[in-house]
Amino acid sequence: MDNMIKQHSRKTVGLDMESYGMFYATNYGLDSGTIPICLKSISDFADEKKGDGYQKYAAYTSAEFARYLIEFVLL
Repeated sequence: MDNMIKQHSRKTVGLDMESYGMFYATNYGLDSGTIPICLKSISDFADEKKGDGYQKYAAYTSAEFARYLIEFVLL
């Protein structure tokens, strides 16, 4: 799997595992007609200073963006 990612995008530094799993499943699963969308906000740099201080704000911004898409773009 790692080599497949590097061949596709050799400058990739990191991936969000859950999002990648969702996109992989929708692309290679039984119903490949599903169009996935992932809305996540970053709350830390995943380094030694990682903390939970911005998780609630990140969840809020993701939810608000999803609401914006539903209310103003999709409807």
